[in-house]
Amino acid sequence: MAKEKKQKEEDDKKIELKWVHYLYEFFIVVLGISVPFLLSKCNENSVLRKTELIYLENIKQDLVQDSMALYGNQLFNQRLIDNSHLMSQIIITQDHLLADSLAKKALLLTEFSDFHKGSSVYETLSKSGELDVLTNIELVTSLGRLDELYTYINRLEDNNNQIIFSVFPELSKNIQLKPLKAKNIEALYQHEFHNMVLVFGDIYVEKDSLYGEALQHIGSLINFLDDEVSK
Repeated sequence: MAKEKKQKEEDDKKIELKWVHYLYEFFIVVLGISVPFLLSKCNENSVLRKTELIYLENIKQDLVQDSMALYGNQLFNQRLIDNSHLMSQIIITQDHLLADSLAKKALLLTEFSDFHKGSSVYETLSKSGELDVLTNIELVTSLGRLDELYTYINRLEDNNNQIIFSVFPELSKNIQLKPLKAKNIEALYQHEFHNMVLVFGDIYVEKDSLYGEALQHIGSLINFLDDEVSK
Protein backbone atom coordinates (compact mmCIF):
# COMPACT_ATOMS: atom_id res chain seq x y z
CA MET A 1 0.00 0.00 0.00
CA ALA A 2 2.81 2.38 0.97
CA LYS A 3 4.66 1.40 -2.18
CA GLU A 4 1.67 2.22 -4.36
CA LYS A 5 1.26 5.56 -2.61
CA LYS A 6 4.90 6.40 -3.20
CA GLN A 7 4.60 5.44 -6.86
CA LYS A 8 1.57 7.66 -7.25
CA GLU A 9 3.43 10.60 -5.72
CA GLU A 10 6.31 10.08 -8.11
CA ASP A 11 3.92 9.92 -11.08
CA ASP A 12 2.23 13.12 -9.94
CA LYS A 13 5.61 14.86 -9.72
CA LYS A 14 6.49 13.69 -13.24
CA ILE A 15 3.21 15.04 -14.57
CA GLU A 16 3.81 18.34 -12.75
CA LEU A 17 7.31 18.57 -14.18
CA LYS A 18 5.97 17.89 -17.64
CA TRP A 19 3.46 20.74 -17.32
CA VAL A 20 6.19 23.05 -16.05
CA HIS A 21 8.33 22.03 -19.01
CA TYR A 22 5.47 22.65 -21.45
CA LEU A 23 4.77 26.05 -19.91
CA TYR A 24 8.46 26.91 -20.06
CA GLU A 25 8.64 25.94 -23.73
CA PHE A 26 5.48 27.95 -24.45
CA PHE A 27 6.98 30.97 -22.69
CA ILE A 28 10.19 30.64 -24.71
CA VAL A 29 8.22 30.47 -27.98
CA VAL A 30 6.09 33.49 -27.06
CA LEU A 31 9.18 35.40 -26.00
CA GLY A 32 10.94 34.46 -29.22
CA ILE A 33 8.05 35.88 -31.23
CA SER A 34 7.26 38.94 -29.06
CA VAL A 35 10.74 40.33 -28.50
CA PRO A 36 11.65 40.75 -32.19
CA PHE A 37 8.18 42.19 -32.83
CA LEU A 38 8.52 44.67 -29.97
CA LEU A 39 12.03 45.61 -31.05
CA SER A 40 10.81 46.09 -34.61
CA LYS A 41 7.90 48.18 -33.37
CA CYS A 42 10.18 50.34 -31.23
CA ASN A 43 12.54 50.82 -34.15
CA GLU A 44 9.60 51.72 -36.41
CA ASN A 45 8.31 54.24 -33.87
CA SER A 46 11.80 55.70 -33.56
CA VAL A 47 12.05 56.14 -37.34
CA LEU A 48 8.57 57.71 -37.48
CA ARG A 49 9.46 60.08 -34.66
CA LYS A 50 12.67 61.14 -36.39
CA THR A 51 10.72 61.73 -39.60
CA GLU A 52 8.12 63.75 -37.72
CA LEU A 53 10.83 65.87 -36.08
CA ILE A 54 12.23 66.71 -39.52
CA TYR A 55 8.77 67.76 -40.66
CA LEU A 56 8.23 69.84 -37.54
CA GLU A 57 11.51 71.67 -38.09
CA ASN A 58 10.67 72.32 -41.74
CA ILE A 59 7.23 73.60 -40.76
CA LYS A 60 8.79 75.95 -38.23
CA GLN A 61 11.22 77.36 -40.83
CA ASP A 62 8.34 77.91 -43.26
CA LEU A 63 6.30 79.66 -40.59
CA VAL A 64 9.21 81.93 -39.66
CA GLN A 65 9.53 82.99 -43.31
CA ASP A 66 5.78 83.57 -43.48
CA SER A 67 5.86 85.72 -40.36
CA MET A 68 8.61 87.91 -41.82
CA ALA A 69 6.66 88.34 -45.07
CA LEU A 70 3.43 89.07 -43.19
CA TYR A 71 5.11 91.60 -40.93
CA GLY A 72 6.62 93.46 -43.89
CA ASN A 73 3.26 93.57 -45.64
CA GLN A 74 1.53 94.69 -42.46
CA LEU A 75 3.95 97.61 -42.10
CA PHE A 76 3.37 98.69 -45.70
CA ASN A 77 -0.39 98.27 -45.32
CA GLN A 78 -0.28 100.43 -42.18
CA ARG A 79 1.30 103.17 -44.28
CA LEU A 80 -1.64 102.90 -46.68
CA ILE A 81 -4.09 103.12 -43.76
CA ASP A 82 -2.45 106.30 -42.54
CA ASN A 83 -2.44 107.69 -46.08
CA SER A 84 -6.16 107.02 -46.59
CA HIS A 85 -6.97 108.69 -43.26
CA LEU A 86 -5.01 111.80 -44.24
CA MET A 87 -6.69 111.91 -47.64
CA SER A 88 -10.10 111.63 -46.03
CA GLN A 89 -9.28 114.43 -43.61
CA ILE A 90 -8.11 116.74 -46.42
CA ILE A 91 -11.31 116.10 -48.37
CA ILE A 92 -13.55 116.59 -45.33
CA THR A 93 -11.93 119.91 -44.46
CA GLN A 94 -12.08 120.97 -48.13
CA ASP A 95 -8.61 122.47 -47.82
CA HIS A 96 -7.85 123.23 -51.47
CA LEU A 97 -4.39 124.49 -50.57
CA LEU A 98 -3.47 120.84 -50.05
CA ALA A 99 -4.72 119.78 -53.49
CA ASP A 100 -1.27 118.81 -54.76
CA SER A 101 -0.59 116.92 -51.55
CA LEU A 102 -3.93 115.12 -51.99
CA ALA A 103 -2.96 114.23 -55.55
CA LYS A 104 0.35 112.80 -54.37
CA LYS A 105 -1.37 110.73 -51.70
CA ALA A 106 -3.98 109.55 -54.21
CA LEU A 107 -1.25 107.82 -56.22
CA LEU A 108 -0.72 105.47 -53.28
CA LEU A 109 -4.18 104.06 -53.96
CA THR A 110 -2.57 102.22 -56.88
CA GLU A 111 -0.30 100.29 -54.51
CA PHE A 112 -1.22 97.48 -52.13
CA SER A 113 0.35 95.02 -49.73
CA ASP A 114 0.59 91.56 -51.27
CA PHE A 115 1.52 88.63 -49.01
CA HIS A 116 -0.28 86.22 -51.38
CA LYS A 117 0.93 82.89 -50.01
CA GLY A 118 0.81 80.43 -52.89
CA SER A 119 0.58 77.26 -50.82
CA SER A 120 0.42 76.92 -47.03
CA VAL A 121 2.13 74.16 -45.04
CA TYR A 122 -1.22 72.50 -44.45
CA GLU A 123 -2.12 72.57 -48.15
CA THR A 124 1.31 71.24 -49.19
CA LEU A 125 1.21 68.34 -46.73
CA SER A 126 -2.40 67.57 -47.56
CA LYS A 127 -1.80 67.44 -51.32
CA SER A 128 1.30 65.25 -50.90
CA GLY A 129 -0.54 62.86 -48.56
CA GLU A 130 2.04 63.47 -45.83
CA LEU A 131 -0.30 65.11 -43.35
CA ASP A 132 -0.55 61.80 -41.46
CA VAL A 133 3.11 62.12 -40.49
CA LEU A 134 1.99 64.66 -37.88
CA THR A 135 0.63 62.75 -34.87
CA ASN A 136 -0.65 65.74 -32.92
CA ILE A 137 -4.24 66.47 -33.96
CA GLU A 138 -4.16 69.89 -32.30
CA LEU A 139 -1.20 70.88 -34.47
CA VAL A 140 -2.94 69.69 -37.65
CA THR A 141 -6.09 71.62 -36.72
CA SER A 142 -4.08 74.76 -35.99
CA LEU A 143 -2.28 74.51 -39.35
CA GLY A 144 -5.67 74.14 -41.02
CA ARG A 145 -6.87 77.34 -39.34
CA LEU A 146 -3.77 79.18 -40.60
CA ASP A 147 -4.50 77.92 -44.11
CA GLU A 148 -7.99 79.46 -43.84
CA LEU A 149 -6.48 82.78 -42.79
CA TYR A 150 -4.08 82.71 -45.75
CA THR A 151 -6.98 82.02 -48.12
CA TYR A 152 -8.92 84.96 -46.70
CA ILE A 153 -5.88 87.25 -46.94
CA ASN A 154 -5.20 86.22 -50.54
CA ARG A 155 -8.84 86.82 -51.49
CA LEU A 156 -8.81 90.26 -49.91
CA GLU A 157 -5.56 91.15 -51.65
CA ASP A 158 -7.06 90.06 -54.97
CA ASN A 159 -10.08 92.28 -54.31
CA ASN A 160 -7.77 95.17 -53.49
CA ASN A 161 -5.91 94.66 -56.75
CA GLN A 162 -9.14 94.54 -58.78
CA ILE A 163 -10.53 97.71 -57.19
CA ILE A 164 -7.32 99.55 -58.09
CA PHE A 165 -8.32 99.36 -61.76
CA SER A 166 -11.43 101.39 -60.97
CA VAL A 167 -9.38 104.27 -59.59
CA PHE A 168 -7.05 104.58 -62.61
CA PRO A 169 -9.52 106.53 -64.79
CA GLU A 170 -10.21 109.01 -61.98
CA LEU A 171 -6.53 109.58 -61.31
CA SER A 172 -5.63 110.01 -64.98
CA LYS A 173 -8.40 112.56 -65.45
CA ASN A 174 -7.75 114.60 -62.34
CA ILE A 175 -4.01 114.33 -61.72
CA GLN A 176 -1.02 115.30 -63.82
CA LEU A 177 1.82 112.87 -63.20
CA LYS A 178 4.80 114.87 -64.48
CA PRO A 179 5.24 117.22 -62.87
CA LEU A 180 2.88 115.88 -60.23
CA LYS A 181 -0.01 118.29 -59.84
CA ALA A 182 -3.74 118.26 -59.16
CA LYS A 183 -5.52 119.35 -62.36
CA ASN A 184 -9.23 118.86 -61.74
CA ILE A 185 -9.18 119.97 -58.12
CA GLU A 186 -12.93 120.02 -57.60
CA ALA A 187 -13.27 116.36 -58.60
CA LEU A 188 -10.73 115.32 -55.97
CA TYR A 189 -12.86 116.95 -53.29
CA GLN A 190 -16.19 115.49 -54.40
CA HIS A 191 -17.99 112.80 -52.43
CA GLU A 192 -17.54 110.24 -55.24
CA PHE A 193 -13.76 110.29 -54.89
CA HIS A 194 -14.04 110.44 -51.11
CA ASN A 195 -16.23 107.33 -51.15
CA MET A 196 -13.55 105.54 -53.15
CA VAL A 197 -10.92 106.55 -50.61
CA LEU A 198 -13.12 105.22 -47.80
CA VAL A 199 -13.58 101.88 -49.57
CA PHE A 200 -9.82 101.49 -49.89
CA GLY A 201 -9.41 102.47 -46.25
CA ASP A 202 -11.84 99.74 -45.14
CA ILE A 203 -9.95 97.15 -47.14
CA TYR A 204 -6.65 98.24 -45.62
CA VAL A 205 -8.07 98.03 -42.09
CA GLU A 206 -9.49 94.55 -42.69
CA LYS A 207 -6.18 93.40 -44.12
CA ASP A 208 -4.35 94.79 -41.10
CA SER A 209 -6.64 92.78 -38.82
CA LEU A 210 -6.01 89.58 -40.78
CA TYR A 211 -2.26 90.15 -40.90
CA GLY A 212 -2.26 90.62 -37.14
CA GLU A 213 -4.37 87.52 -36.54
CA ALA A 214 -2.14 85.42 -38.79
CA LEU A 215 1.03 86.68 -37.07
CA GLN A 216 -0.41 85.90 -33.65
CA HIS A 217 -1.47 82.45 -34.83
CA ILE A 218 1.99 81.76 -36.26
CA GLY A 219 3.59 82.83 -32.97
CA SER A 220 1.43 80.35 -31.08
CA LEU A 221 2.23 77.64 -33.62
CA ILE A 222 5.97 78.18 -33.34
CA ASN A 223 5.77 77.90 -29.54
CA PHE A 224 3.70 74.75 -29.96
CA LEU A 225 6.27 73.27 -32.36
CA ASP A 226 9.10 74.02 -29.95
CA ASP A 227 7.22 72.14 -27.22
CA GLU A 228 6.60 69.20 -29.56
CA VAL A 229 10.25 68.96 -30.56
CA SER A 230 11.45 69.09 -26.95
CA LYS A 231 9.28 66.10 -25.90
